[in-house]
Amino acid sequence: MKFDVFWTQMIENPLLFIAVTLTLGVILVNGWTDAPNAIATCVVTRNSTDALATLSWCKIYDCFEACSDACEHVSECVGSIVMKNT
Repeated sequence: MKFDVFWTQMIENPLLFIAVTLTLGVILVNGWTDAPNAIATCVVTRNSTDALATLSWCKIYDCFEACSDACEHVSECVGSIVMKNT
């Protein structure tokens, strides 16, 4: 399918537009969850002489990771609903 045909169908069919928008949102949120993991790994593995600061940053990034994991779970639920209804 050519892009212009797809674009025309997406404009004419609001359900297809919603499905594509939600799918792109799911992909975006899934990408967000990779960043806190990478940052937390860097903080934990770098050589730091200040143990308290390292532990504090680990806890902060653990909270960020928990938030991003919750967003990922929501995006997976939305994605499965979209797939079942299209």
